[in-house]
Parts: sequence; C-alpha cells; structure tokens
Amino acid sequence: MRFELDRSRLADAAALADVAWIEPSAKYSFNNDQAQWVVQSGVQNSRPSPTAASAGQGQVVMIADSGLRTNHDMFNDSTQAINSWGDYPSHRKIIAY
Repeated sequence: MRFELDRSRLADAAALADVAWIEPSAKYSFNNDQAQWVVQSGVQNSRPSPTAASAGQGQVVMIADSGLRTNHDMFNDSTQAINSWGDYPSHRKIIAY
C-alpha cells in the first residue's frame, strides 16, 4: 500500500498491528523533458515536424542512454558483429558504440 502521511504521524502508523514495514517511496520527476528540442533542433522548445526526413537516408542519430541491443533485428548486421565499444564505420546501421 502506498500513501502519504505527515511525518508527525509516522510513529502512529508504525504502531498499527497490521503494519510490518514502512519505507519511503520514490519521488518521480522528469529528468529528460528537454531532450526532444535539444536533439531535434537545438532551439529551445522547437520540435520540428516528426514527418520531416522520416526516411532516414544519410541521417546519423545519437542515443544517449544506458545502451543498445546491438543484436536486435533492427540493428543486426550479419557481416559485422558488435561485441564491444568502438567505431564501426562499415556497419550497416551502427557507426559507433
């Protein structure tokens, strides 16, 4: 169960017979809410049409994340496996990892 409680009532809640454990819950917030305009245009709050240049030929996209499944069907290249960090200029989809 998750609920909010004034700190002054915490001891009262802990004293309830059916309460076995109390811990704080995470406070969620946006940490990446500016990425769209930064990546798309570099101009604050400018998000160009998502249909512009949607074919992707000649485009290089950077992903700033925790990783990429290089063996996923969308990225797999049977002629060049990506098994470690580095540059892969002849890979069909991933030029650096």
